[in-house]
Amino acid sequence: MAGLLSTAVSGLRVFQQSIEVTSHNIANVGTEGFSRQRVESGTNPAEFTGAGYVGTGVHASNITRSYDQFISTQLRSSTTTLGEATNFRDYASQVDNLLADPSTGLDPAIQGFFDSVHDVASDPSSLVARDVMLLEANGLTARFSVMNQRFDELREQVNSNVRSMVDVVNSITASIADLNVRISESSAKASGGQLPNDLLDERDVILNDLAELMDISVIPQDSGMVAVIVKNGLPLVSDAFASKLAVQRSEFDGSRLDITLQTFSGPAQVITNQITSGKIAGTLRFRDEILDPAQQQLGSVAAGIAMEFNALHKVSVDASGVPIESNYDENGNLGGTGGYDINGNPIGGGYDIDGNAGDAFFTFKGDEISTIASTFNAGNATVTAKYSDINLQPAMIDDGTAVPPAAPILIPNPASSSSADIDMSDYMLNYDGTDYSLQRIDDGTSFALDRVGGTLTPAYPEIDKLPGITLEISGVPDGKGQFLIRPTYNAASRIEVNITEGRKIAAAKNFNSDTGDIINGAMPGDNSNALKLSRLATNTDMFEGTLSYQDVYGGLVSNVGGKTHIAKISAAAQDTLWTAANGARESLGGVNLDEEAANLIRFQQSYQAAAQAISTASSMFDTLMGAVR
Repeated sequence: MAGLLSTAVSGLRVFQQSIEVTSHNIANVGTEGFSRQRVESGTNPAEFTGAGYVGTGVHASNITRSYDQFISTQLRSSTTTLGEATNFRDYASQVDNLLADPSTGLDPAIQGFFDSVHDVASDPSSLVARDVMLLEANGLTARFSVMNQRFDELREQVNSNVRSMVDVVNSITASIADLNVRISESSAKASGGQLPNDLLDERDVILNDLAELMDISVIPQDSGMVAVIVKNGLPLVSDAFASKLAVQRSEFDGSRLDITLQTFSGPAQVITNQITSGKIAGTLRFRDEILDPAQQQLGSVAAGIAMEFNALHKVSVDASGVPIESNYDENGNLGGTGGYDINGNPIGGGYDIDGNAGDAFFTFKGDEISTIASTFNAGNATVTAKYSDINLQPAMIDDGTAVPPAAPILIPNPASSSSADIDMSDYMLNYDGTDYSLQRIDDGTSFALDRVGGTLTPAYPEIDKLPGITLEISGVPDGKGQFLIRPTYNAASRIEVNITEGRKIAAAKNFNSDTGDIINGAMPGDNSNALKLSRLATNTDMFEGTLSYQDVYGGLVSNVGGKTHIAKISAAAQDTLWTAANGARESLGGVNLDEEAANLIRFQQSYQAAAQAISTASSMFDTLMGAVR
């Protein structure tokens, strides 16, 4: 009788526990990361009787969660790649929309400006056409400034988001370390391998949150804790201890952030390049692959327009404002002002409507080119970079004597450049304590430089020229030194129109083609220089020697558009993979209400049956007691 009663009671206890766990599952159907739980039961040891072994009921051995480590790892990996792809896509789309939108893009402004130059060439004596050209020029520089400002705003947004994500990482790693302790303590209280399932689910959820931000590896420990490491092996979480991420400004660029990791011991390490996936990596990849190159390419257009336009607009003059007579005339004789090209046509500047020598049409506010000294430099050395003047000089023999050519052949000045030399890469000027060299950051190539007084020039026999710039240095670095030189990075924000009156537009050459003489005085109907200026719109001998302004800007638009399109495809593909991984996890551990409802009915009926067994045992006991009386 006692055996029947205890057997029924054991069933009541197990089925009651099963109903409670089923109810817990139903209650958490909408809880993120919750894994379905089940009561595992085992048969109690049977008792031997003369008739054989008689069972003694059931017991609950454990409450387990539906969990698979491989599926969880796969979901974390998919979460990481999806986070990177979506962040990169979202940022890239902003730049793509900015460049391609006619109301914000640069192409309409360039076209409008050169249309106005063509109008001046059509009617050089019209003051209205000249004023319109000035308005269009100011509109062009304003568009450069607005676009560059938008790039700067995106960079600030990137920096703000990186700081925010780093704070979230630190919060998550601290929570993981805390959960490690709680899970370990809870596991130690149990004697049969029982685990704190809800705490394990909670830790898995925040591990997925961390994986969305950066690529991690999770290593389970025998104590129930986990170790979390960055892909390069540096620890983020080790048992009860969490490392700290932080941001710091770059050595050369205060607007550029690096990420550091402070472990449990030792100095902080820069790990920016070790974060290769996740939202943080997607944000940094956007900065490096789209934002910075786009800003450099935009700046190259601004610098190219200024260099080429000024070369045709400005007449070189001496300190007294007199045009410098340093070139050969059309007969090959030294002394012509302004100079002549290989066909005997005047080059190198024009004259305004009043006959005055043309000045630079564009200029750059502040320093033309950003040159940033390393924060670790010692000594008093300063480096200044400027865009090279575009001019021609007569051929020279070895002793420096001018060689009158039989025909008016002029060669480029080695100290000068054109927009074809403008490079959209940043450069690092290195000083090793003895020698100078210039390294192209994009590909790491470098060439030696000689210091002659305050000027740095390519060392013989190097044929590489500086990238459309001149370098001047004062002082001497104390030991080693480095200077970051950014030829085009800030050009779009610094370009501005130098002249303020339409009369000052140098549309004329003041050249009599019949006599070969330079005319001193006003030639308001002369449009020969304006025609040269207007042809710059389609001149394909500029950037890289094969591209025009529209080509370079069009290349920027198509490059960003192509990368954005690929980013959208990649994000869609990663979303599909994540959906599949999450589906596998939900199929294994997710709560199915229909299944739980069926289980609830089954356990309820089992509970009622066990209760009926107790009632039967009670009736039998009452019958027995009645017979005894």
